[in-house]
Amino acid sequence: MPFRIGAVAYPIGLLLLARKLPSPVAAFRKASAYSVETARKPASLGLTGAWLFEGALKSGLVVATGDGRYYLDPVKDRARRKRFWAAAIGVMLVTTPVVMWLAF
Repeated sequence: MPFRIGAVAYPIGLLLLARKLPSPVAAFRKASAYSVETARKPASLGLTGAWLFEGALKSGLVVATGDGRYYLDPVKDRARRKRFWAAAIGVMLVTTPVVMWLAF
């Protein structure tokens, strides 16, 4: 029985831990930096280096304006969030029967 409880609790704990990690993309979203006019410098968002959002910059999710400011591409952000939730729901639909089988 302890293994079954751990099989359920461990993945939930990992998800909660990942949720608590700071996201540089979320900092741009919170600042409403969605265009050239509303672009922000990373230091004003509490981001100490460009390496924090380098992956988002390479994928085009975060766009540089050329003067040290950056903004979040709203179309790519919305598509990314839709893909995330679709994947999360898919994983939940697949793993729920397994967890139920382990629990009972």
